[in-house]
Amino acid sequence: MFIGSKPNSSSDFGDGFIKFSSENDLSFYTYTFNFSQIKIEFQPYPDSPKQNTKILTISNFIDSPENARIEIIKEAYLNQEACLVVAIGFVEENSEGTHDEYPAKYYGFYRYTIFSGQISQLGFELKNVVDFALMGPFPSPDTADISEPKEEWVVFVGNSEGNVVSMTLMLLGDNTIIYNQELIQIISFVHCDSLYVYNDRILLFVATDNGKCIIMEYFRFPQYEFRIRSEIPSGNPEYQLLQISAILLRAPLKEPSNNNVNIFETVNMISSFTLLCCFRSTDINCPAEEKYKTSLYKVHINSKKNSSWKFTQLGDFDFYIKDYSLMRILPVDSTSTGRNTNLLCVYSESSQKKLAHSIQKPYSVNVWTIAGTKAKVTSSTEFSLGLGLGISSIQFSESSWSLEIFDSVQNLHSIKIDGTPGSITNTENDSNVSYTPVSTNGIELVSKYLKEFENLDAWYTLLKKNRLHAGGELFIDRMLHAAGINSGPELYPPTSYPAIKKLVNRIYSSQLDPLKINSLLFYLLLDYDSLVSRNQKTQLSSCFANDTQLPNHFQLLVRGYWCLDNNFVDQGLLLLSDSTVEADWAREIIYVACLSGCYSGARMFLDTVRPSVDENGSDSMLILGVYLNTLCIEDAFWFIRNISSQNYNSEITDSLLESMFEFCLGKCNYLKKKFNIFTSFPKRL
Repeated sequence: MFIGSKPNSSSDFGDGFIKFSSENDLSFYTYTFNFSQIKIEFQPYPDSPKQNTKILTISNFIDSPENARIEIIKEAYLNQEACLVVAIGFVEENSEGTHDEYPAKYYGFYRYTIFSGQISQLGFELKNVVDFALMGPFPSPDTADISEPKEEWVVFVGNSEGNVVSMTLMLLGDNTIIYNQELIQIISFVHCDSLYVYNDRILLFVATDNGKCIIMEYFRFPQYEFRIRSEIPSGNPEYQLLQISAILLRAPLKEPSNNNVNIFETVNMISSFTLLCCFRSTDINCPAEEKYKTSLYKVHINSKKNSSWKFTQLGDFDFYIKDYSLMRILPVDSTSTGRNTNLLCVYSESSQKKLAHSIQKPYSVNVWTIAGTKAKVTSSTEFSLGLGLGISSIQFSESSWSLEIFDSVQNLHSIKIDGTPGSITNTENDSNVSYTPVSTNGIELVSKYLKEFENLDAWYTLLKKNRLHAGGELFIDRMLHAAGINSGPELYPPTSYPAIKKLVNRIYSSQLDPLKINSLLFYLLLDYDSLVSRNQKTQLSSCFANDTQLPNHFQLLVRGYWCLDNNFVDQGLLLLSDSTVEADWAREIIYVACLSGCYSGARMFLDTVRPSVDENGSDSMLILGVYLNTLCIEDAFWFIRNISSQNYNSEITDSLLESMFEFCLGKCNYLKKKFNIFTSFPKRL
């Protein structure tokens, strides 16, 4: 089922609220719906008296309410108006006027606009609905008529046959709703959960009846389609997914150096997301302490069209969670920098003794710090509510570092979170999940390794040759510049042991975090390993990486840069194309590959990493060169055509076409001279 505001099977009660984002009106409406009474109650404020309540019943929606009831309610802002989308279920008699033993149930969909109080039909009915969810608004692809503003919404509906149906709705400026039956799609899975939007795509989490969570993408352009990206198993087919909470993590912001222009931009692109999944055992003989299982995952997004997404399990916990709907994670955006992310995990307290001797129901809030593929609880806060009170909504306030909790009887609670963002504190509730802090002993290790290094002249000669081959600037120069060390070519390579200590001290006194500092020192030791005697049994760079616990994806990144600097271009491109690596200076990477004639490696880097292209500058010519020199003429043509369709500057298109024609003619002339092609045919009379 879609996990939302619909009550679970053990309760016929549900509630929620709609909060308005207007600066002039900070109020919010609350609503409560009770399925046994078949009504919706509205209150303008949480603490407003009961006489201010506005009630909607089934008769507000249909004229003959005898066989109908309010089944599902969802919130939505349709045409920037706060609305409820209400599904009314009813049973139709068959043509003979008798009742079937298992009659089909039909659902009509209605929109209730809160401020105006208007009720209107959405214009379609569906059969045997389990739950539904809405996602939007999206700008309409048809924007020719500016006087007629439009919004596009996608409705996902799960039915009892195990299907998930997607429908696209168009909202016109006068609130008219139209839909196209040709865009209706059906996928055969059992459950579907919350929906998320990233990079203009919709992310769906679909639960199956064999203990799996299917991760899917729903594309709107260039055509409507579903793609299965990953399958996360519960580890036991008897466990089924009940609740899921996801946080989309953006790629870290990359600030190019002043010397770099036309760098491929990856700012604000979603690179991964974190999932908190709660599974419940279907075995009726399962012990209470093993009934629920919760797992935390990190899923890495691969933008390649038909790729699968890898996931890493960060933690696996056995909580006694009767109130599983509270299992959720909330982002702490102010502390999400690079690969370190803080999340909030809210769940019911596991201790049953507290419930037996108290009139309060305990809850816990854990602050998780996630670094790469490892996580740890860095702070824990406990709070309690009166027994019988449920939590209908939780919001996190970054400014006050607190939770805003709205309970089931319209009370608002503010819970201060212990600890500070990003802090590492010892707690009694520490998880078994491993978390390794970054070591800062690199300066002593490097000084120890290089104290008796004698090949300084060979080091200087090698770097001088490499700089000449790369056009004057190496990736180590760019890395040092990013650390605020602008005199990289003068400092690197060092020409004496005091110069080594000076370089290492400059690196450690920079504003970089310890991971990036140790990455620079790791590069330095890669140079050392390449210059020392081949009889050396162990590489110092590997020892340093182990001693400082440098993550594997950082090692791959630095090794990739080092290979490009030392003319091992194919190997470097292979390392930088790894799905766990996020490389900067993409244009320079492709340029070095082309300069070395490694066009196949450059094409692999383009296809795997999919960097954004500056189509209005020299980048387009560089990419075209990769396509042409790998003899992908058709791809080159479509590349030019795509630029032409999006760019009004015809000079760019003309220049690209001219380059392609010159390349093709050059190849023809080469073949003609080498193999005497085109001259062996008889001339026309």
